[in-house]
Parts: sequence; structure tokens; C-alpha cells
Amino acid sequence: MISRVGFGAIPIQRPAKAEAVEVMHRCLDLSMTFFDTANGYTTSAERIGKAIVGRREPVILATQTAEHNLDFIPFILGDAQRRRHDKGKDESKRGR
Repeated sequence: MISRVGFGAIPIQRPAKAEAVEVMHRCLDLSMTFFDTANGYTTSAERIGKAIVGRREPVILATQTAEHNLDFIPFILGDAQRRRHDKGKDESKRGR
């Protein structure tokens, strides 16, 4: 379920990475589930990716990009989400 209050991720590009992840964890601890990011927010998407490892299930992530290639989206979310995306692609190929 989507939370009434969301988090626009521009601010987490400013602090150190560890502090940004702490902010995201606090949002999750407060039951916030909706997060907004964009490729133009520099490091925010990658920091969200790091913060939601192991806690991805309730998160609803809105992202804007001029990129129309779905394979690009995991790239902006960082390695953890890219691995999850790649694993899903491998599994779908086996099902054919």
C-alpha cells in the first residue's frame, strides 16, 4: 500500500552516502513507502537502491528519465537492483 506521505529524493544527494541511507531507513521505519527520484537527481537513485536492499517489498518507486530503454532503469538504481533485474531476465528466458 502506498503511504500518504512520500519522499522526494533530491535532498539525499547532498549528505554523505551513509547519512543518506540512514535518512532512507528512517523513512522506511516510519512506514513511508513512496519515493520519487530521477536520473537528474545525481546520486539519489543509487542511494535509494542501497537503502532498500532487504526492504524492497513495500517500496513504491517513481522515477523519471528521458531514457526509453527499460534496461537502463536498473543501472540508475545501482548494483543491487541491477542484479535483481538481471536475475529476473535470466529466469524469463528459461521459461520460454
